[in-house]
Amino acid sequence: MKGTEFASLLRVANCLCQNDFKAIFGESYEHYQDKLYHHYKGDLAKFIMYLDSGNVKRYFNHIEMKRKKYLEGA
Repeated sequence: MKGTEFASLLRVANCLCQNDFKAIFGESYEHYQDKLYHHYKGDLAKFIMYLDSGNVKRYFNHIEMKRKKYLEGA
């Protein structure tokens, strides 16, 4: 992955909404939203480090899907 692609993923990650968290984390989405926005105060690096490997994979897969949809529509 190129640095520009990673930067693009981070921009998408900064724009996730409640529905995205529901799609990624299911019934536990409120817990993860709270961790990111209240516990880690929006610090994506700390939040990503908090996630276990399965959740990291789901998180980045969802972000990549959103990024590709945006690029296809742009």
